[in-house]
Amino acid sequence: MAALPVIVLTPIKNESWILERFLSVTEQFADAIIIADQFSTDDSREIVKRHSKAILIDNTNPEYDELYRQQLLIDKARELYPGKKCLLALDADEIMTAASMQSSFWHQLNNYEEGTVLTFEKPDIISPVTKCIRYDSFFTLGYIDDGAEHTGKKIHSVRVPRKEDSPVVAIEDVKFMHYALTRTIEYRSRQRLYSVLENIKNVAPFYHRLLSYSYRLNDYISKHTITHTPQEWFEGWEQLGINMQTIQSSEVNTYTEQVLEHIKEYGTKRFYLDDIWDKDWEVFCKQSYPAYAGSIRNIPAYRKALLYVVVLCLKIAKKIKGQS
Repeated sequence: MAALPVIVLTPIKNESWILERFLSVTEQFADAIIIADQFSTDDSREIVKRHSKAILIDNTNPEYDELYRQQLLIDKARELYPGKKCLLALDADEIMTAASMQSSFWHQLNNYEEGTVLTFEKPDIISPVTKCIRYDSFFTLGYIDDGAEHTGKKIHSVRVPRKEDSPVVAIEDVKFMHYALTRTIEYRSRQRLYSVLENIKNVAPFYHRLLSYSYRLNDYISKHTITHTPQEWFEGWEQLGINMQTIQSSEVNTYTEQVLEHIKEYGTKRFYLDDIWDKDWEVFCKQSYPAYAGSIRNIPAYRKALLYVVVLCLKIAKKIKGQS
């Protein structure tokens, strides 16, 4: 029986900090890696072109739209690889453990019926990378393609088709390490972006945004059990010369740039009730984003203090409700 093709679907926008690592690992198990690039301004596209299994396509939609980019990737996979196949929807900062290569999953793929949803463990790697957070819940990352319609959302969307009656299989011995929490600065930048996007798209009220995005990374980590990252997750890749531990971080990142673009477009007042004002935007723009200097203003100090009080009250109310 021929092996079932494994097609990885990955959207990118300025992912050069992790992209070489992701592609070097992913090409070890994937038959093809379809990359949808959305106007990257770093060297992401050049990195993709260096990898023979990577197929670069353009996401020309200027908006943040997860459904659009997912559909773009799925359509391209179906065009290039018709028939039964395994779709794996991975972000560039989600990297399979080396130990997963020994899993029987790869030999059993043909046995899954079309329309099967595949879920995987996705532990968060934290700084330093020798530590991680593991979760009881599994994440929907894979699909045995049957050509079904994909019905996702513009933000916080399931990545692959998933019908109400889809068979769901938890793959316990294949794990994808999530590197997002290794970068404290970018993590906070992405929180600001999500809050801004939910505001613009009217998908969540202000109090929900405040509760969801007002916490800091250390607060999040402190609520979870920290364990040592098993060395076998890295060893096989490091033996191939793949750098698994170096982390690049910068205040200048794609999440911050998108936040600035939205503030410039919609105006400061639109985001008065979003917890994005912990940064001095006026000084930051002068130093790092001169194109936005003069068009981005901080909110008044009294509004920032009021926002802090509102966040504090919401957290206290949530805690009291959880204890009742």
